[in-house]
Amino acid sequence: MKVYVIDLETTGLMGYPHDKILQIGIASLDLTSGEVVKEYDQTIYYDRYMAENYKERYGATPWIFREGHLTIEQCERGVPLWQTYGSFIPLIEGKLVTSYNTKFDIDKFLDFVPVRIRTRSKCLFDIADLATKYIRSELYPPRKFIEIKGVTGKVARQFLENPERRVKMFDAYRLLCPDDPARVERDGMIAQTHNAADDAIQEAYILKAVLLEGYNDRVR
Repeated sequence: MKVYVIDLETTGLMGYPHDKILQIGIASLDLTSGEVVKEYDQTIYYDRYMAENYKERYGATPWIFREGHLTIEQCERGVPLWQTYGSFIPLIEGKLVTSYNTKFDIDKFLDFVPVRIRTRSKCLFDIADLATKYIRSELYPPRKFIEIKGVTGKVARQFLENPERRVKMFDAYRLLCPDDPARVERDGMIAQTHNAADDAIQEAYILKAVLLEGYNDRVR
């Protein structure tokens, strides 16, 4: 059985219809073998005129362009969103799906016509909730003394002291996957690319660490 992890890059945080999807990435986690596979990686068409219109309407260029994680040139080589439906929808149809922050990816963008993902797929728990609860728990022994690839004990203590705070995806990956199974390390540091497919793979490994590796002898 597989769980399909979906990640989106978007123009902003408001959700549909104000914001647009710029990238769709999907990775699968095989719950039997633990294998993580990149299943889908697509950049969506978005041009300079759209970006200028967005800035005029909302007062700022889409965040992902400002930070340099994605360029207009890349999006101009992408495909229109409607063209992805023929490949994206069949991939998640009838499957177990989740994301790191389902209230964003699924509720704000993918649960609208024509995708309506909650009617097509079984939407599971939020990986962010699972990761946060695990890192706070007694099952995660190094939570008070962490020094892994630039992550310090201060990060973990913040989770313990603030019960409402959820661990960010990038921190969760560094904390739970110090061996960097997604191979995102650059110059000795685990780096976040803000590419939807890369993020989906990291999120699938986080899910694997909690569900399949969280109760072995290494962490008891």
